[in-house]
Amino acid sequence: MMKHTLLAMLVLSLLVPVTGFGQTTTETSSSPFSLAPTPVDENLAIRVLRQPVEEVDWVDLPLSSVFIWLRDQGDVNVLVDWTALQASGASEDALVNLSLKDTTVGVVLREAVEQVNDQVRYRATKNNIRISTKDKFNEKLHIRVYDVTDILFRVPEFYDAPEIDLAQAQQSGGASSGGSGQPVFETTGGGDDDDEGNDDQELLQRMEELRTLIELTIEPDFWDTVGGPGAIVPYNRVLVVRASVEVHEEIAGFFAFE
Repeated sequence: MMKHTLLAMLVLSLLVPVTGFGQTTTETSSSPFSLAPTPVDENLAIRVLRQPVEEVDWVDLPLSSVFIWLRDQGDVNVLVDWTALQASGASEDALVNLSLKDTTVGVVLREAVEQVNDQVRYRATKNNIRISTKDKFNEKLHIRVYDVTDILFRVPEFYDAPEIDLAQAQQSGGASSGGSGQPVFETTGGGDDDDEGNDDQELLQRMEELRTLIELTIEPDFWDTVGGPGAIVPYNRVLVVRASVEVHEEIAGFFAFE
């Protein structure tokens, strides 16, 4: 009996989660040896940028100090690509003069970097806010497929809809054949074998029009048609788009990526 009891206790001990560092695998730990990674808040950086700011009144504030202020607004990482910024003409010592009231962190940041250099951009992902330049961000492109069926949908015009002879239907007592071998429903015309081909041609034309619309209205200098890095390829009823995160967000809103 004692042997069975000891064996049962041994089996149960093997089923208990590892707690070698005072932490189970289902809990969050600050230990570098924890088996469970600390979860990352997917929207933390965005929420920090949306935080209200009562007032800023900066006179000749160095750009580096602006980024220190940004870091103090929340528990986020502020990653500055000084190499790219300096290549664009924006140095750490560039001075910012800004006076704003009742605004947000994102507006303050945007106004500050645009004042220094119109090529400086920022990107918020997870708990990181990256500061770099437009060209640098455009070096990393992402492919997304957009189903545009709803945009292309058009209510068909039923030219070949059947005509109903109500008088004949009443005389025949409502029988579908009219009782005399004559059909109650009569069509005004036959089918057109070219309709399908015409529809395909119209679809291609509307897809091209949609692509042109995007290229003309969203970052016109970004697309390969004018020598830029981005591309839009129409295929069937979808648009395959290779673009930066910022351009994707202008096309369809928030873009999630790793």
